[in-house]
Amino acid sequence: MQKTLVIGTRGSALALYQAHLVQRLLSEAHPELETKIEIVETIGDKDRKTALAKVSEVAQVQRGIFIKELEEALAEERVDIAVHSLKDMPSVMNDGFALPTFLPRAAREDVLVSKHPDGIAGLPQGATVASGGVRRQCQLKTLRPDLNIIEFRGNVPTRLKKTAENPEIDATMLAAAGLERLEYPVGNILTLEAGSPLYLHKLSTEEFLPPGGQGVIAIECLSKNLDAIQPLLTPLNCTQTAKECEVERAFMHELGATCDTPVAVMASTEESTLSAEARYWKEGIPTPFTATASAADPVSLAKELVSQLG
Repeated sequence: MQKTLVIGTRGSALALYQAHLVQRLLSEAHPELETKIEIVETIGDKDRKTALAKVSEVAQVQRGIFIKELEEALAEERVDIAVHSLKDMPSVMNDGFALPTFLPRAAREDVLVSKHPDGIAGLPQGATVASGGVRRQCQLKTLRPDLNIIEFRGNVPTRLKKTAENPEIDATMLAAAGLERLEYPVGNILTLEAGSPLYLHKLSTEEFLPPGGQGVIAIECLSKNLDAIQPLLTPLNCTQTAKECEVERAFMHELGATCDTPVAVMASTEESTLSAEARYWKEGIPTPFTATASAADPVSLAKELVSQLG
């Protein structure tokens, strides 16, 4: 192991916030540890125009458009750990890589960023909502079939700016965790230098179910280095978050879901019992198939959800 622990990250404002948070937590847990941050550009960062669900196909990458180059940096030992938004990770790790650490989950809700107050109900008839993710697109269409949904890519500041300045866009959607980490006023009105004011309306999970892993920062390393690195990461790990994420990731794996699968899943913990809810949109059917279950074992819970979805 190198004397200085190198932290790999994407270069967006949100990714850098997350990497600096991990760096600070490591320094607090291990004052003697030296760390530095290394920015790695991924395929998902390079291609900002292709629809999110199609980037893998265009780039000929099976999965993980936001992690491929970070895993290459790990494999070449240019970085020691990589910091990810968990929802960007495949449900099963690639050979040779481990995901030992899950920071405590932040807000898991979605936020409607709109030029109109009162959330989804406040959007005018036929309003245009810019959103690149198929899960969000399907949930929006379920709630409001009249909406015009268009593809939209970009990091958080870019999407806010485009929404405010483009008169043809009524709203977009972003994760509450990312907005809150970058100190945007979720629940209030955002006024940028140009364009319309934006209402940042947090949607309840009953109204809009999040994807697996939303709100969670995860840390990846090489499997062969796990024994050396895990003692450094253990103080950062949240056991409850890790168990809930195990359910969500196992569910995605059992379902065979990828980034372009219209599915949402949320696990929660009450005392020693795990419970979870899932929604799955099948092609040509506007109403989602739903499942709810409880169990003590994450894998059993995931399998029960999948069995209910048929």
